[in-house]
Amino acid sequence: MKREKIVILPKLCDFGGDLSKKWYVFYSVRDPRTHKMKVFKDSKGLFVLKTSRERYHQAAKIINHYTELLKNGYNPFIDESQVIYNDSLQYHHAARVYQARKANNRTFNYWANEYLKMQTGGLASETISTYKSKIRTFENWLILRRYNELDISALENKVVVDFFVYLNNDRKSSAITYRKYKNLLTDLFDYVMERKGINTNPVQRLPKCTRVVEMAPSPINPEDIGLFMDRIKHDKQMMLFVMFEYYCFMRPGEIRMMKISWIDWGNGIVRIPQNMNKTKKAKTPILPHEFLRQLRVEHQLHTYPKDFYVISTANAPGKQHIGKNTMRNRFNKIRAELNMPPDYMLYSWKHTGNGILEKAGANPFERMMQNGHSSVVTTEKYTRKKFGFESDLIRNRFPTL
Repeated sequence: MKREKIVILPKLCDFGGDLSKKWYVFYSVRDPRTHKMKVFKDSKGLFVLKTSRERYHQAAKIINHYTELLKNGYNPFIDESQVIYNDSLQYHHAARVYQARKANNRTFNYWANEYLKMQTGGLASETISTYKSKIRTFENWLILRRYNELDISALENKVVVDFFVYLNNDRKSSAITYRKYKNLLTDLFDYVMERKGINTNPVQRLPKCTRVVEMAPSPINPEDIGLFMDRIKHDKQMMLFVMFEYYCFMRPGEIRMMKISWIDWGNGIVRIPQNMNKTKKAKTPILPHEFLRQLRVEHQLHTYPKDFYVISTANAPGKQHIGKNTMRNRFNKIRAELNMPPDYMLYSWKHTGNGILEKAGANPFERMMQNGHSSVVTTEKYTRKKFGFESDLIRNRFPTL
């Protein structure tokens, strides 16, 4: 059963882009006294701006301002700075009615927040960020179609199917991304079912998606490695980041959150906590002797407090880890300076190390353990995907025709 709408979030009325008209932002709120929706308008400084670009920029600020207020419970009918009721009893009664109605609307946003609080304990911050990003995409889609203030029970199968059509046709999502949305939303709605919020899971009978969008980083060609190294060696933290990927097959998210305490100097390994590893299994890559020597002699990591992050905002080990995109942006800048292909990415160094180690004669089990893969089969699939079929005989000793 559909619940009562409380708020319709702000939108811009731009009269089709006509600059001679007085543009305004409008939103609607239910009056707790009459139970009717009332439209509110705001044109703060829009009409005086002479270009459409300036107006759209200002309108976005106004929309963001009211969206934030409304999502946090603001209601002009019960806000004393906007409306003064004839007596205080009427004001407090209206406030209670409004808050009760808002609480009674168990929207997707309400359940998504409950789900994230209960289901993400112990997960890596990167995984939680991915969950939030996908949930936010679905919620934004609900907002655009005015489903966001409905009780979650109103989000029937047709609504969910329409969202996946949007992923397929408008966003051109890959089959992998499509499947991730399906798995996450299925789990979220299962969570709501368990708590009696809905009777059936609406994530069913979805359209197919077989699109392959290849955006994976490529291993770096041996001829290009030296060019990168000549440039990267001037950036001490970037060099460290690249070496942990290359030698230890660590993922960027693991390196970003890595602390000095993870390094086991006696055994010459990195002990990556289970909650930081994508496979949720123990991962203890070996530190090759030459790299271990560099960490002690050149970087002197053993002299820093154990709770310091190896890569930090201080451009040396420190108390604050770097942002998610900091190293990627720095690497992309170097790549552009060197006029290198865009499929050389920061993550390419992990694949590069894998390929070079295989050519050096490391067997699949050794590479499986260094990668932290769950099985040799996984390692072999990874190798075929990243490097294809390789044969020294065919490449270098094929009999001449």
